Amino acid sequence: MRVRKMTAAAVAVSVATLAAAPILARAAAAAEEGGLPQLRQTDTFASQVFWLAVFFAVLYVLLNRLFLPRLHNAISEREARIQGDLTRAEDLRRESGEMRETLEAELTRTRQEAASRVREMREAALARSAEEQARLTEKLDAELRAGEARLLEERRASEARLLDDAAPWVSAIAERLGGRAVSVDEARRLLEGEDER
Repeated sequence: MRVRKMTAAAVAVSVATLAAAPILARAAAAAEEGGLPQLRQTDTFASQVFWLAVFFAVLYVLLNRLFLPRLHNAISEREARIQGDLTRAEDLRRESGEMRETLEAELTRTRQEAASRVREMREAALARSAEEQARLTEKLDAELRAGEARLLEERRASEARLLDDAAPWVSAIAERLGGRAVSVDEARRLLEGEDER
């Protein structure tokens, strides 16, 4: 679009110059009697207009064939690369959200299963003697605490793995989009700060 506008402008300047030639020639003839000396040089005017048109034509061909296509290609490639990076970042964000939802669902399911098992064991223990009931209740509570501790450890390990996987991507995205180098450790601290909120 810009090339067409530049072409139209160059053609308009050339046509306007050629159309103004007779008027300027008449003005120069009238000025020979006592006007400005610059306007008296009508014998070189046609040659100057010709070389002006040649210069604009050569300049137009150079711009249109060499420089503008390269510039257009560079801009198009840059836009495509930025769009690809943004798409990849959105995919990673969506994927990390899905992983978090899966982890939360798994934790909820595991807690429900653990609570269900504890309830069943307590009902069975009520049928037995009071001494056995006390002993089994204490044992089950210890197992529950150990299971929750294991779940907490597994959750922390999963979150740490998730942060380890996401930190290099966040660093690369921040460097590409922000133009500022962000170390993987800084990106990890930022992600940990978001998890705490």
